Amino acid sequence: MARDETANGPNSEQSLLGRRSYLQMAGTAVAAAAGVGASGSASAASYDTIQVNAGETRRIRISSGETFENKLIDISASGANLFIRAVGKSWTMRNVAIKGDYAIRNSPMILAKDLGGESVIENCYFVDENPGDKDTCLFVHADHAGDLLIKNCHFANWTDNAIYGSPPGNPNTSFYRPNDVGQGGSIRVEDSYFENNHVASVRLGSDSSYAKNCVVNGGPHRGFWSYYEHQTFKDCDATAGNPFDAGGGSHDYMRSARAELQNCRGEGSNRARGGAAIIGDPMKSNPRTEPPAGVPMTPEEAASGGGRDSSSSGSSTGSGSSDDGSDLSGTVLELIADQDAENAEYTFTVEGSVSPHTVSDKVAAEDADSITENGDGTVTVSGVSGAGYGDAFLVEGSITSMDLDASLWTVRYGGSEVDPNQFNESDSDSDSDSAEGVLELIADQDAENVEYTFTVEGSVSPHTASDKVAAEDEDSITENGDGTVTVSGVSGVGYGDAFFVEGTITSMDLDASLWTVRYGGSEVDPSQFNESDSDSAPAQQVLELIADLDARNVEYTFTVEGSVSPHTASDKVAAESEDSITENGDGTVTVSGVSGVGYGDAFLVEGSITSMDLDESDWTVRYGGSEVDPNQFGGSSSVPAEAELELIAGEDTRNEEYRFTVDGSVSPASLSDRIAAESSDTVTENGDGTVTVSGVSGAGYGDAFIVEGSITSMDLDETAWTVRYGGVEMRPQETVSA
Repeated sequence: MARDETANGPNSEQSLLGRRSYLQMAGTAVAAAAGVGASGSASAASYDTIQVNAGETRRIRISSGETFENKLIDISASGANLFIRAVGKSWTMRNVAIKGDYAIRNSPMILAKDLGGESVIENCYFVDENPGDKDTCLFVHADHAGDLLIKNCHFANWTDNAIYGSPPGNPNTSFYRPNDVGQGGSIRVEDSYFENNHVASVRLGSDSSYAKNCVVNGGPHRGFWSYYEHQTFKDCDATAGNPFDAGGGSHDYMRSARAELQNCRGEGSNRARGGAAIIGDPMKSNPRTEPPAGVPMTPEEAASGGGRDSSSSGSSTGSGSSDDGSDLSGTVLELIADQDAENAEYTFTVEGSVSPHTVSDKVAAEDADSITENGDGTVTVSGVSGAGYGDAFLVEGSITSMDLDASLWTVRYGGSEVDPNQFNESDSDSDSDSAEGVLELIADQDAENVEYTFTVEGSVSPHTASDKVAAEDEDSITENGDGTVTVSGVSGVGYGDAFFVEGTITSMDLDASLWTVRYGGSEVDPSQFNESDSDSAPAQQVLELIADLDARNVEYTFTVEGSVSPHTASDKVAAESEDSITENGDGTVTVSGVSGVGYGDAFLVEGSITSMDLDESDWTVRYGGSEVDPNQFGGSSSVPAEAELELIAGEDTRNEEYRFTVDGSVSPASLSDRIAAESSDTVTENGDGTVTVSGVSGAGYGDAFIVEGSITSMDLDETAWTVRYGGVEMRPQETVSA
């Protein structure tokens, strides 16, 4: 069954009546503390508990000018669920929490859009305690035309997107979601915390949208995702498979996406696909994992208006202070070594004075640090640190130089993270391809005995970057007699080699999926050194299909025009005897297999991949050593020219309507006693080669049709229906682009 609630709105008799009726429901809503006023608004110390019964879906509506606040919604009963529809101008959702398991697949818990005003979601706790498959928390509709501020909120364990905010940027095109053109509304995500979300934590798509002072802590895929257009991420931290991501391969409009970073930190590999780009400041290391100040950490804390105390934020100020609290003149300089750094060194010089300083137990000057007056008005400071610890100093004057490996350190000056190169005034503003630089090749933790080779036009000498990254006697440095040098070596399990390069790197041969390459202190794409590579892929490439850690028995199929042979990329990624390689007799080969829990299969492909069918949310696909979007091969979302369409109404629905149009033909189908077209369904030929179909269903029943052609439009309430097309469950609008 389903039940509707209406938010409390000023000057709304209907809203007040809904509130009175709600308060009279026996056992479904109780005051968690005394002091709820007659108007229904709660003080910061009190809230209502809405108990959703087993098998019930509670529907809550928030309309223009209404406020829904101080609510703890308990959906922990078996089969209890929730749907919040926040639609209108300038509505507010504040101090709202859920407790329990949200379990409606492919349907968001919250549908939101502001139609030209300013709406707010603030101090909310949305944590799915028992995540299912394809759970989305907040879906912002394409019609969103106003402004939505999401502030001090906690999102965790959503297996789809936590904030699905790209639709307001949907393009106005005839080939991609033509009935869902985005209205360009802004989404501002501030001071919020995201943990263990699957597809993405924050997915944005309109130019005016941004995220600021947000933390993503865990998740196998994307932390922050610029799906369309240009978004800014300021003072954000992300620990995820791809901390920051831009664009995708579904269609051309995604290829212009830009994710601009401003003072952001991350752990993982950033990704930009299909011409999209990540711009702005380089991503720094050592990301925060603690929630920002003000984020609620329990349902009760959120519902009562509380949040994480700002005193625990761990941030430092830009001015110095002594232990007794008195102010000191000067600016605080912090040098913090990365967690995996050991005995990393630094040196800097100041024109002025330097004194030891303590920022925290982990970041403080020590007796072993050297502070030397040079006799010319300058002071030189040097020290060593590692494993996430660091040193701090109070600087009065100007820093004139700094010497350290920027890949191993985070530097903060005046309370803000800075690029240490800014202190080296004599550095040339321009960089050339032949500049001297340290080259580091670091093997992944799970790689064993992986090889590399590179060639330099110039000279190469061994170098030590750290205890774990240093050239060794076993590495080969060979002068070729033509002014070039070739270097080769082997490493693994997080160790690596380092070299000092004077000249130009002309080629590099390694499996990019198993190595991190740093040059001149910055992480780089090793393919940039292969200048002679053509734009077309080599005739033979390694294809790796790696299942996510939380995936179980997930399937894939792909077809190649050419040949395919089994391959071993690593102990965890290798073809097995159970994988099927079938020659089709027309020059193509079809391969299928199953994997899971972080394992995968690998193949050597000679020719071109013409199709690939898998659930991209469960897989990472690498081709030629680089991660790729499986959609580029086609087939992962395509549907045969003739396919079954199933429209299944939810168990708690009654008389739900649908309508769709096909460019082609439609015929009734019967798939089961509960899913079959009926005589009351209307199939109308429009006289222009298209057919429109409409019908009504409910209570878990549905209709089925055979579609020959392409679906050009579909109109239904996606929260009330499950749609399957060609045997694949899809969002309704995805059938239009399938």
